[in-house]
Amino acid sequence: SDKPSLFRYTASSPRAQAVKDSLEERIDAAGLGSSVGLRYDERGVVVSLPESLYFRAGTANLRTEALENLAEVARALAVQQGEIVVEGHTDDQPVRSPLFPSNWELSAARAARVVRYLIEEAGLDGARLSAVGLADTRPLVENSDEATREANRRVQLVIVTEDDGE
Repeated sequence: SDKPSLFRYTASSPRAQAVKDSLEERIDAAGLGSSVGLRYDERGVVVSLPESLYFRAGTANLRTEALENLAEVARALAVQQGEIVVEGHTDDQPVRSPLFPSNWELSAARAARVVRYLIEEAGLDGARLSAVGLADTRPLVENSDEATREANRRVQLVIVTEDDGE
């Protein structure tokens, strides 16, 4: 497979390390260590929001009980510089919803919902943000059972620290 490794835990750059350390400190201080994933990928630092904690199944509606967590994540993101790509990811099961004909629409709608929250509720600059729906094309792990499918259903916020030229 020519897909980039999703589990590269070494820092790509001093900037990525600084961003991850800053986010980790703020996320841990807010008590969110168990409800937010944090890792590196080839683009920068990835904050991962599991579907089960942030969205109602089959919808792009944020769970009311997740809003304070998302506000804390937004505060941690607000002090970082640069572009933030918000990605929606699903598992490989067909979505069963009249609102979303496929996982493409569902994943894109979830990413867009998080972007809208970050702009309207958290005051982040929309020029820094983009929303991308990736459906089931970039799983973290193979979709082999309910636990692995659950791991793949997520919204990721990628704080871009790496230049394409590096």
